[in-house]
Amino acid sequence: MYASARRLALRALALLAPSPLYVTYGLFVLLRAMYRTTSLVVRSLSIFRTSIRCAQGHEVPVVGRFHCGSCKTDYLGSLIRCRTCGEGAELTTCPVCRTGVRLPWEGR
Repeated sequence: MYASARRLALRALALLAPSPLYVTYGLFVLLRAMYRTTSLVVRSLSIFRTSIRCAQGHEVPVVGRFHCGSCKTDYLGSLIRCRTCGEGAELTTCPVCRTGVRLPWEGR
């Protein structure tokens, strides 16, 4: 009788031993999903802005007249996509200090 209780306790211990690892992995997956969802929401909301800021703090317009580097046309509209070829912009230059500004909706 004592041996079966001991065997049962060892079996229960063997089942419960890896549970801290499962809890740690579960927390990691949950926190990673929360981070990705938050960053996706923040990037999605930045699409609705009419201007962004460069590193020096100057306003850079996102809506206006732009020159597409891919198809070499000028178009009036949003910096998100060229109206002619559909190519997306990854960065733009500040009109004041001429530095490159990475677009916040690009996730890179």
